[in-house]
Amino acid sequence: DEVVIPMELDGFSVSGTITMQQQLALLRRSGLRVPRASVLINRWRATEFVREVESQLRSMTKTGLLVYEQVIRKSEKVPESTVTGSPLAVYSPRSAAGVDFRRWVREFLEEV
Repeated sequence: DEVVIPMELDGFSVSGTITMQQQLALLRRSGLRVPRASVLINRWRATEFVREVESQLRSMTKTGLLVYEQVIRKSEKVPESTVTGSPLAVYSPRSAAGVDFRRWVREFLEEV
């Protein structure tokens, strides 16, 4: 019933998300049952540029785009865990991304 789009805050990702949202809207208008699309901001960094792009993305709510409040901070523990073949929750549960993913899951479950 739902599509979660993990995205970094860069120009290509924002452009692609806007295009996807427009296509989903067209499908809905044609009468098709289309799952709700939600964005999970991934690899977030505390920079002025990233905050500006995030603000622009969040202002698109009038288009029906849901952007989760919880962001996933950039952490080198994520690629490390994939190399070891361990889930992040096991490899580095206290890493910034590990904590953020658990918070996002709680937010996601509250939405359902």
